[in-house]
Amino acid sequence: MHHVPRILAVIALPLLLAACIFQPGKFTASLDINADRSFVFSYLGEIHAVDMEKLQGGDMPMTEADGDAKKPTSEPADGEAKGMSEADKAALAETLAKEAGFRKVEYRGDDIWFVDYRMAGTLTHSFVFPYNQDAGIIFPFIAIEPRANGTVRMKAPAFARTSGQPGMAGMPVGDISNNSRIEGDFTLSTDAEILSQSNEDGAQTGTDGRKTIRWKITPQTDIAPMAVLRMKN
Repeated sequence: MHHVPRILAVIALPLLLAACIFQPGKFTASLDINADRSFVFSYLGEIHAVDMEKLQGGDMPMTEADGDAKKPTSEPADGEAKGMSEADKAALAETLAKEAGFRKVEYRGDDIWFVDYRMAGTLTHSFVFPYNQDAGIIFPFIAIEPRANGTVRMKAPAFARTSGQPGMAGMPVGDISNNSRIEGDFTLSTDAEILSQSNEDGAQTGTDGRKTIRWKITPQTDIAPMAVLRMKN
């Protein structure tokens, strides 16, 4: 019977996660995409959880219960994960550590998890990080989408100031542009043809012909890393 509290906590965790959204903190990330559709993505650094209610209230007008007035909330959007105890947050680290790609997950307090993630594969289908279906809300740090015309589109929406991004089923998650904790480097490397990309400095080509694009991410970054690549097949 001493296992019952732990079992109940595991059952309740998805409900608590549904009230939160995850954002990057200090990190280093890289993505290698080859023209043959093979890829490797890695993320080393912080992930922190933010209360959904505070995100929705950050700069968005909220309707009072009687429907007679609207007023913006005074609460900051960068709030702590509501409803999650320290035990819940440690349990989340254990849950993520069991998923493919997570080589290390450690809860370090103050709603911050340290993550060492690496995933390799072939882009026969879309890839999103992070993703946990129990959380109920999807706001990807990065998404890679193969298209029927032989191209692959990569975008990292969480690595920039973003307002009104949709969550699951198009549900708005409010203004998340004040992620003051974000600080990182994101590098894209490819031997495929680059059709378009969002870095004004462009791509650097090495002696081996491989092209590299580097984005420096800060709280002031307002253009998300993006690239469209043409595959060989």
